[in-house]
Amino acid sequence: MSKSLKNFITIQELLKNYNWQTIRMYFLLQAYHARMNFTTEGLEYATIKEKQLRNTIILLQSKTRDIDHLNNVKLNKNELEIASKINNTYDKINDELSDNFKTSQALNI
Repeated sequence: MSKSLKNFITIQELLKNYNWQTIRMYFLLQAYHARMNFTTEGLEYATIKEKQLRNTIILLQSKTRDIDHLNNVKLNKNELEIASKINNTYDKINDELSDNFKTSQALNI
């Protein structure tokens, strides 16, 4: 994008069609050290990824108990499985972010 080619868009113009969470997700999906190829398709993909992340958070909140009570409660098999998946996912995300801060790969886990 460049002003001279008349294909320049401002953040204010983007906000007319996309919410701030989608725009932030779009930037997070890009490698920080690479040149960004800004496309409408990329924004649509970011919209999908942002919704998936939001839905995952809502699902996890509904499936897990209040963290303050976990020390006093025995978890059932399903809860142990969920806790294990959460820990494994956390480790995978941490590995990606530790390896040259690969945000886009971490968000695809």
